[in-house]
Amino acid sequence: MRLRHSQPAAPAGRPFTLIELLTVMLIAGIMLAITVPVVVKITSGSSVEAASRMIGAQLRLARQEAIVKRRRVAILFPANEAVGVPEEARFLGFRACYVDDNDEWTAWVENTVWTYVPVGAVIAEVDDDNGIQWTGSAPQQPRDDTTKIVKNVDGTMANESRAVIFRPTGRVGLQFSVSIVEGAVIPSGGTATVQAKNRDNWIDVRANQYTGRVSFVRPGV
Repeated sequence: MRLRHSQPAAPAGRPFTLIELLTVMLIAGIMLAITVPVVVKITSGSSVEAASRMIGAQLRLARQEAIVKRRRVAILFPANEAVGVPEEARFLGFRACYVDDNDEWTAWVENTVWTYVPVGAVIAEVDDDNGIQWTGSAPQQPRDDTTKIVKNVDGTMANESRAVIFRPTGRVGLQFSVSIVEGAVIPSGGTATVQAKNRDNWIDVRANQYTGRVSFVRPGV
């Protein structure tokens, strides 16, 4: 006759006490308080890099479109001068269109919509200088110097927007820089205020005057 050996039952697990549960919750809360701001900071900082790549790709596509279609193609980057474009596009959005020899809007490029940079990035300037020039008075705002303006946007005479314009040769009339900075846009009574979070975190996306070639310039370069 075969003997069967019974295994002793495992002792029942001791439930956690209230003090132990509270201790674990406290440690988890401390870890979140430490890590969340770091993650947010990293995400916000990387938004400038992501935005520069988006805009660089759009400029290259616009240049290619101008050459292939033998038409003048502009990328609109609305700021406070813009009227009639989506308000949320000011300092944040861009879109491609065709323009005539007088820089007047004629049509949107097919299959395009307003595209927006990631949260944490702002399209501060679109002009012919390098970096970002800030006004002296508070609140200090980015200041466009020599810039191109597309008029009659969407067929409405009052509408206009700053832009980078490519000729059918693939060139631009002046060397233009699209300057992106870490920050946010605050609506204020029909206008928008740029609130820079870190002025040292910026990237210029440049279109060469003679070749139309797109390049990237960062602080200290």
